[in-house]
Amino acid sequence: MKSKLASPEVDDLPALKVLLRARAEGRMPHAVLLTGADGEVLARAAERLAAIHLGVPDPLAHADCRVLRPAKKSRRINIESTQEVVAALRLTSVSARRVVLVHEPDRFMSEGANCFLKTLEEPPPGTLIVLQTANYYRVLPTILSRCLRFHVGGEAPPGPIGCASSTACWSSSPARPCRAPPNCSSPPTRSAPASRCCWSFSPRRP
Repeated sequence: MKSKLASPEVDDLPALKVLLRARAEGRMPHAVLLTGADGEVLARAAERLAAIHLGVPDPLAHADCRVLRPAKKSRRINIESTQEVVAALRLTSVSARRVVLVHEPDRFMSEGANCFLKTLEEPPPGTLIVLQTANYYRVLPTILSRCLRFHVGGEAPPGPIGCASSTACWSSSPARPCRAPPNCSSPPTRSAPASRCCWSFSPRRP
């Protein structure tokens, strides 16, 4: 399948810049959830991350890139397709790095989600998992708690339980921290887990 790889302007998205900086500094999260209203932009951003991680222009053509997406009439991600991806990650890879792209993780059937949780939490070394959805609030909490969330395009919606979200949230407008706890004055890092922080890139108000 030919990749609709992002044009260079995708790199200008602030959320992508944050991730690329984290990668350069050796603190790239292994599981990233991209959220936003434009599914095409989300897909392009996800493929851009995959391309950079694998070091190839067309990640979808790479043997170490696996894709999970809703299928069949039910438009759900079932356990069979999930098991296939999980099993593939146990095999010897062509390169030192692998990528799993998950389109619309809100469409996971419960059995498929449960099958994917262990891989999402502790993927094989060198594996980057990128999930993307326009329906953030439909994603299972067990999936959300294992990802670092970045909002792409526009102001990020507030989390379902305010800033006490289980995932850190970044968006692609000028940076401004939301109502975070007092100890959350910087972006999440390995020493400051995402579960303690929620950041939002929304326009400054006068």
